Amino acid sequence: MRVPVRILLLVGLFLGTLTSSFAQSQKAGDCSVVQNGTGNTASLKCYDIDATLAKQVQEILNGTKQNASAAKAMSEKLDRILKHMDQEDAQPLVGLKIVGAKGPGLACVNESAVIARDILWEVVIWNRDTLELQPLPIPTQKCDWLRPRDESGPYDISHWFTQLKPGTHLIGSAMISCPNCITARTYILSIVVGERGWFSEINPGPGKQGKLLVPLNPESEDARAKFLDALEASVPASSRIPIEDQKLR
Repeated sequence: MRVPVRILLLVGLFLGTLTSSFAQSQKAGDCSVVQNGTGNTASLKCYDIDATLAKQVQEILNGTKQNASAAKAMSEKLDRILKHMDQEDAQPLVGLKIVGAKGPGLACVNESAVIARDILWEVVIWNRDTLELQPLPIPTQKCDWLRPRDESGPYDISHWFTQLKPGTHLIGSAMISCPNCITARTYILSIVVGERGWFSEINPGPGKQGKLLVPLNPESEDARAKFLDALEASVPASSRIPIEDQKLR
């Protein structure tokens, strides 16, 4: 029985990642194997690796010639190793989803195929009707980790609105990121307390990370009003995602 081409290719890739782990002063080994099958030939070359490792690899490959189950097991094991290595190199991408029109909550969403860890999100939102200087005191929140293609919560933020009258108009921004995420992301959100709302992601521009959006001159009421008007006007109606009702956990 010949060594499957699949195994030879996988081992070749795997050994390529190990070469730098051995000091150059060690004696170099060669684990080259050539197997001839019916109508095809498979070969593996791996020079300049640790001599002991090279011998072990040769013995393993040669041992699979007469053992189909060993060949299959080795192929599956190498698959898992390579997938794990690929996952370590990949970066997660997380986003926000806002739900609950009458009692808003924020859910963290892992949009990538790898685990996302230490996710942080922040919200700064102002009372558009009163133009108060300070935004609502919503603290920064953390989501420890999310599986691939999974989402959290959502986290209820409506208790920060309990002192506000129904119909009060709130507008602001939110940001989400994690230490090794591809990018931080920014969202604009508009909420009419107890009634409805919308949100939308905005593009920070080429090469820029998402961030919270705040007025440049917050001490001026006129500047705050212009900033909040511009914030809302920056999202066309067609890009606004309605905040849909969903029971909060």
